[in-house]
Amino acid sequence: DAPPAHFRLKIEGFSSLSSSLERYESCEFDAGGYKWKLAFYPNGNKKKDGEEDHISLYLVLKETSVNLKKDILYMEVQEMSRFHALKSESGFDKFLSHKNFNDPSNGYLMNDTCVFGAEVFVINTTTKGQCLSMTAQDTIPNKLKPVPLKYTWKIENFSDLVDKCYYSDKFATGGHDWNIELYPKGSNEGKRSYLSVYLCLATNAETLVPAGRGVVVDQLNGNHTEQSGTASFIASSRIWGRHCLLNLSSLNTSTGYLLDDVCILEVEVSILGSTTNWD
Repeated sequence: DAPPAHFRLKIEGFSSLSSSLERYESCEFDAGGYKWKLAFYPNGNKKKDGEEDHISLYLVLKETSVNLKKDILYMEVQEMSRFHALKSESGFDKFLSHKNFNDPSNGYLMNDTCVFGAEVFVINTTTKGQCLSMTAQDTIPNKLKPVPLKYTWKIENFSDLVDKCYYSDKFATGGHDWNIELYPKGSNEGKRSYLSVYLCLATNAETLVPAGRGVVVDQLNGNHTEQSGTASFIASSRIWGRHCLLNLSSLNTSTGYLLDDVCILEVEVSILGSTTNWD
């Protein structure tokens, strides 16, 4: 008899999401004194029974020490499940086919925007939500693809750097400040053996989904060492990079990574999407 707690996940620019991310998790929301998330696979959860021409959708319990029953309501689909320490996620591997989802007469996808939701029956009703707005990609007519920002950090007297963390000047893109975090003697598993380089979000944001590329420049031969990928930046996780980007033995004049005691790092950042939360 307890009223449900409602959560809605609105996605703007769905076509960009489906071509950019394998899985997206919403922000946490409260229901019955517990924290939950919606997990969404636009092209199916291949690790289970999901298929590429289907959407997979799950409700995730973020606190695995509890044992309770709940109702999930996704559109007009209902399921009863029991959550416990070994089963913190429940939902549908083949929630909805792309054919039915993309059919305009069904009304699920309108103007490249859709809404998924959950109703968790535990105790008092609360309503929260999140909107994920994807930046337009080439697949959307009359929309511009996000232009990556390139930032170069020229580090002089590199051999004088000690075993600690160094930060570049801040640079801005997507309405936020960023910088490069450098450990010249390595960090974590790269300690004392590798150059560790990270891209850092220097301002607060609910969630950003950037694509990044980090480069250690070969100043002689052009054989740069680089990493690239996408990540979700949230308040508790605002750093992305590699502990073991370049072996310290390669930092010398012959390889071109260190010339006249100068090391050059470059990053490219483009914002694929961002979120806003509401009560």
